[in-house]
Amino acid sequence: MRHIVTVQSRTTNKGDGGEPLDTWTTVFTIRCRVWPVKGKESEESRRETGKLMCRFFTRYQVGITIGMRLVFNGRYFDIISAANVGEMGRELEITTIETI
Repeated sequence: MRHIVTVQSRTTNKGDGGEPLDTWTTVFTIRCRVWPVKGKESEESRRETGKLMCRFFTRYQVGITIGMRLVFNGRYFDIISAANVGEMGRELEITTIETI
């Protein structure tokens, strides 16, 4: 587990005009193994976009949930699942998607 990853949580506030504004707050930092799974490119509204599914493996950590994101090497990964591997409380597998 040689990679250092920041876990962030979203907070939604209202702006001056009443519009919702999302801000991200750092919750904690963890050490992980990073495993890219698959990528996909598409063209949306004449703009090329890409999505990369990536798995992060770390020691079991309470509090990491869907809706949070990971920051790794200046890139942002939205958490789509966080699974307790083998339900043993030793390792956590975090599946993410990075939209490019």
